[in-house]
Amino acid sequence: MDIVRQVKLLPHLEYRGLAGVPGSYFDCERMRAVLTPEACASNFLSSTVLGDGRYASCYRCPIGRGHAGEAGGPDPDADRGWRCCRCGPSGQSRIIGRTLCVSCYNRTKEALLQRDGRGKVPVGIMEGLRPAWAIVGEVPQPEDDDAPRTIVRPLQLSRAVLAAIPGFYHLAPGRIMMTALVESPEELQRVIRRRFPGVAVQASGVEPTLLEFHETGIDPNDWLRAPPPQKSH
Repeated sequence: MDIVRQVKLLPHLEYRGLAGVPGSYFDCERMRAVLTPEACASNFLSSTVLGDGRYASCYRCPIGRGHAGEAGGPDPDADRGWRCCRCGPSGQSRIIGRTLCVSCYNRTKEALLQRDGRGKVPVGIMEGLRPAWAIVGEVPQPEDDDAPRTIVRPLQLSRAVLAAIPGFYHLAPGRIMMTALVESPEELQRVIRRRFPGVAVQASGVEPTLLEFHETGIDPNDWLRAPPPQKSH
């Protein structure tokens, strides 16, 4: 299998070059190493054969699967079991905004309000949630006239950009930004697949935690209104 030929670069991952060494590299948190996409794809494919062997940390890794492309096969978590994009196969029947179960939605609202049920700042929740965004050229609308349609608002005229469920905003002609609060880049990708089925994503990124914004006195809503070059890609 020619992994080098099949490897894919992922739009949500930051790559860099190393002085005097050819190729692209990225920081792998699971391996705690700097890898090439080719090495990442190779490790992932080895993990599917060895199971819990040498490459156990690469088993079912979404980044490794992405680098492996078609060779990695379909993502088993992409369309099965993830009723809630955060906690997975939630036992709750209600999913809010097509992304979160009621429990995750309520915790996200507490983080946004910076106040839990006891009136205290929910430090633990704010430490785990990050503003995230994705830019596309179009937003799919339901074919059924009775189904709820996605509302896209002007970005600069919106007082609050972040909400407990994804929001959609006009950036410029042909550029629409979705904002969301997520725990990880993997959750962002699940939200993207849920809200943008079949749509090519131009760019996406995950920002510092809500707690970091709170401690530095920066409003994450203002941060997300900043020009795209200021954001991570």
